[in-house]
Amino acid sequence: GDNCVVMEESTFNFITSRLTVKRTMLLDGGRQVENEFSIRTYCLHELGKILHNAGFRVIEVSGHIHTPGAFFGPDSTNMIILAEKRAE
Repeated sequence: GDNCVVMEESTFNFITSRLTVKRTMLLDGGRQVENEFSIRTYCLHELGKILHNAGFRVIEVSGHIHTPGAFFGPDSTNMIILAEKRAE
């Protein structure tokens, strides 16, 4: 917003696959608010295994909504997985 400065410091733990972010907001009038959060990130093979264990079959992986079926790893802006429930 107006008259607000946001500073962010992030670290990634390659062993636990967790992204930790410390966000500091300097608000109008000198007030400061700090938040810290941690997000577990998943790679493609982990998501594929989770889907498989839940009874799904991966059909297609895309890196962007405009390039279906084309996934370029870390150069892709997204990870879009198309999966279907396996017949039982």
